[in-house]
Amino acid sequence: MRGVHESREGVRCHARSWQTETETDRQTGRQTDKQTDRQTDRQTNRQLNQTQANTSQPRQHSRELALAMFKLSALLLLSLLLIASRIGSMHCESTNSGSAGSTTALSVTTTYKDDPLHAHQEPGMVCEEASLRMVFVLTRHGDRTPVRVFPNVTSQWPQGWGQLTGLGMQEMYHLGQKIRSRYVDQCPVLSPTYSSREVHAQSTSKDRTLMSAQAFLLGLFPPGTGPDLPPHHEGDPLPGDLQTVPIHSAARYNDSLLYSYKNCPRLSQLVKEARQSEEWQAMKLKHQPLLDKLSHIYGQKISLKDVTAINTLRRAEQRHGQPSLEGLTDEELETIREITEWILKTKFSGEESAKLAGGNLVAEIHRRVRSFILEEQEKQFVYFSGHDGTVLAFFSALGARYEQSPMYASHVAVEVYERHVDCEDELTHEHHHSLLSRYFVRFFYDDQPLSVPACGDDHVCELHQLESLSKQVYYEDWLAACEIEWHLAAQRGREWAQRNDALGVSGSDEHGLRGAQCGLRPTAAEWLSAHPTLLFVLLLVTSVLSVALTVVLMNVTKSSPAHAAYNPSVVFFSSSSSAATATTRDVARVSTPTAQSRRATHIQTPKRSRKQR
Repeated sequence: MRGVHESREGVRCHARSWQTETETDRQTGRQTDKQTDRQTDRQTNRQLNQTQANTSQPRQHSRELALAMFKLSALLLLSLLLIASRIGSMHCESTNSGSAGSTTALSVTTTYKDDPLHAHQEPGMVCEEASLRMVFVLTRHGDRTPVRVFPNVTSQWPQGWGQLTGLGMQEMYHLGQKIRSRYVDQCPVLSPTYSSREVHAQSTSKDRTLMSAQAFLLGLFPPGTGPDLPPHHEGDPLPGDLQTVPIHSAARYNDSLLYSYKNCPRLSQLVKEARQSEEWQAMKLKHQPLLDKLSHIYGQKISLKDVTAINTLRRAEQRHGQPSLEGLTDEELETIREITEWILKTKFSGEESAKLAGGNLVAEIHRRVRSFILEEQEKQFVYFSGHDGTVLAFFSALGARYEQSPMYASHVAVEVYERHVDCEDELTHEHHHSLLSRYFVRFFYDDQPLSVPACGDDHVCELHQLESLSKQVYYEDWLAACEIEWHLAAQRGREWAQRNDALGVSGSDEHGLRGAQCGLRPTAAEWLSAHPTLLFVLLLVTSVLSVALTVVLMNVTKSSPAHAAYNPSVVFFSSSSSAATATTRDVARVSTPTAQSRRATHIQTPKRSRKQR
């Protein structure tokens, strides 16, 4: 019995031990399952949150893109409307009327009723008395050093090539004094002292023309005419009470007024063609022995066009006491001077060449005269400092007759007169049609009357004759006439604004020609102003495209994956532990986080029953 009792106790102890172990295993399993469930839930939540973020980002980008395109379309429409509203008030800046920084002020005009016509008065005028109102002076620079060097030349020029010499400064200073005597003392157009309301000075960008202008203006307003200091200051503003005068200039490639003959490809082509003409070839054949001799003396091949440089060189050497190469007789030197004169006179002899080279300057003078008379917004003394080519181009455009080409410090004067009211009774009926009929112009070359065939033979050019001449020689689209590429036109700058006004261009054509006036292709606003129908169509098309683009972007946004339907059948739960684990993985792989998928993040794995465990 005792043995049986001990066996029963052993069985109960073993059962209790087995129950204890089973309970321990159960507790351990439950803890493990809970940890596994929590880890799986956290991982699933992280993956779902990441999926939501990834799918919501394209939707946000789509909204931002649609908003940006809408703003861009609105900005484009507003820009076009602003351009259209400003078309009627657009004006071009004039470079040749003064460089950046120049100002235009009301000119001071004074009536000189008792001034007789000056010493250049020619007999046979309609009226014996008139008042000088406005003056243009165009000069060639003073004496300079040679611009070219030849191998065998031994003369020395420490100032550099093509520079104004001391003699040239003196020549220009004396010329300024002479102009002052005439237009300040004899026929008062200028005040004795400088006034920015009266004087405009302009020069090419070369050193010799700028220095010549300085010397000329120093003679025009000599020492002692400078401004005064305030009462509590002593002395003069500058030593000798000098007066400084601003000189306006444009870069060479921007200068279509005084240096247009250097900036026109079409003109260069015409000059080359002229050198292939029968006349040029005949002149070359005639003087070929002299050209061969010059080539031997100067150490390089000398062509017919090089003769002008040799003539300039020898004249400079003679004036400055520099040694000249020997071997030329007096007769040959005279032949060199004759060839030089012939080349210069025929340089712009063709009609097209004359218009391209000098038409802009003729039109500019006419514009300023007309503005001075009608608007009183021009200065009464305008000074241009240029080269022999500037003067020759001006003569060619005028068709003027002259004996000798411009020498150093040569000058051309264009004087504008107003007939006295007392003389109007003697004028013919055609002079009564406007205020402009009371004015006339006279041209002088080195103090001698210059004959202009378009104005008649009495050396008097009526204003309507000058207007007709300027229309004949002026290209409204000078850039196109010169065959300048449009992508290079911007470098030429805005050259001759408002000149077409002086030529009678008015209304909508004024803006259509602004590109030619400014040395640029017409801007988009100006081009659209000349085509109002196209402007309306462009605005309409832009509006339609903007609306259509916005609608398309909205549809694309609605059809993006962010709006795809969610399939709940993908997610299911199984009663088994492995099925629950597989279901958790499936939830993690869901890629369309809709509202249902977002709620799935709160679903937890169900607890297992004791039988399942």
